[in-house]
Amino acid sequence: MNETKLKIVALISGIILSTSSALASLDDAKQLKIISYNVYNGMKLDESEGKQKYIDWAKAQDADIIAWQEMNFFTREKLEKFAASYGHKYAVLLKESPEDAAFFPVAITSKYPIVNVNKVVDNLWHGALYADIGNYHFVVTHMNPFWTAKRIDEINLIIDSIKYSRDPKGKWIIAGDLNSFSPADKSDYDKSTLLEDIKEKQKKRPILENLVDGKLSYILYNKIFWMLVLLMH
Repeated sequence: MNETKLKIVALISGIILSTSSALASLDDAKQLKIISYNVYNGMKLDESEGKQKYIDWAKAQDADIIAWQEMNFFTREKLEKFAASYGHKYAVLLKESPEDAAFFPVAITSKYPIVNVNKVVDNLWHGALYADIGNYHFVVTHMNPFWTAKRIDEINLIIDSIKYSRDPKGKWIIAGDLNSFSPADKSDYDKSTLLEDIKEKQKKRPILENLVDGKLSYILYNKIFWMLVLLMH
């Protein structure tokens, strides 16, 4: 084997070792830190240059993956630059219309490659971003804020998309702003004035229908729970 062939072999070996090490860092991780964050209207409250306050926060969190909601005014290039500033080499934006203040896209950024991306906007209020990171399947979404009935339609769509996917029994993570109530927080809700506050808001804005029979509804999380139970068997 001549010197040129030796160099080629060494180069290929180096690439394989480097790739294996990168994949192992995700596959061998005992824990993944995942954050879902609605930043409110394109990080409106952070008036610093380049959203530096959010960058500093994200660096301090050192999450492996962040699911973002309300990434208004972002473009793909802007998101990639933003993500790189806190150590995430990979970033995907569901949709972009940087001049539209009411566009509300979701996004996902990660330390690890994001693959098999599917962007769904039909029949969903703000859409859903499907993506794989390692052997985890992510669904990042932001559901209807006005009507419980519409949110039920949305979660039914997402559940069916998982049920009839190529890997329905895989590791699925639904992240985002579901605009819903979790049974895990019921005791806190019961101690608060949340129900009365919602009723008052609905009196002032009849368009709102976020209660079922005058009560808080946990149907979305119950649907997700039973989906998981069924898929595990």
